[in-house]
Amino acid sequence: MAKQDEKNALGNIFGATEEAPTETTKRDFIKPTTFGLAESERDELQRIADENDLARNAIGRYAIQYFIKQYSKGAVKMKTVKVTKLQAP
Repeated sequence: MAKQDEKNALGNIFGATEEAPTETTKRDFIKPTTFGLAESERDELQRIADENDLARNAIGRYAIQYFIKQYSKGAVKMKTVKVTKLQAP
């Protein structure tokens, strides 16, 4: 028993000294997403990015984040329109 007490007193030099911190913050990773823009829209996005010395994707992300916030507040209403296409025989 004395040997065991002596061992515990010295501690386990190979054991963990403290618990690893638990991750409480949610990580929201950026994932590439592709969607189409008209050339004129892409050009405007680039113009705004150039004027503000920012990357085009940063302006695009800002625009999407702004839209999501406005939509969530109810400031933006979506309206769907049914389109019927005619096809020649």
